[in-house]
Amino acid sequence: AAWVADLLRVVPAPVAKDILFTARRIGADEALRLGLVNAVHDDTQAAIATLASQMAANAPLSLLAAKRVIDSLSARTADPDVERYIGDCFASEDYREGRRAFLEKRPARFTGR
Repeated sequence: AAWVADLLRVVPAPVAKDILFTARRIGADEALRLGLVNAVHDDTQAAIATLASQMAANAPLSLLAAKRVIDSLSARTADPDVERYIGDCFASEDYREGRRAFLEKRPARFTGR
């Protein structure tokens, strides 16, 4: 039943009932409207490449901390290490590099440290 709980975190109960009771196929546009997907693209490979490039430009430690915080909050169970993840980001070389790059108006060069 965990997958039903996951569905209910995305769509309201009446929509979940419609999906489960009818077992009908949901097209891409409807899935987008319902919030089941974030985007629909004509050129999926180009969209993937763009997303990967955008993510790769960010600090690895910040991405990891954001993922852990989101996972913890969406699971509705407190992760005792959430504050540490955030603190680790602010104490990192990547954070200092990001600030310097912003002030110098240049792309940051993150190292994951």
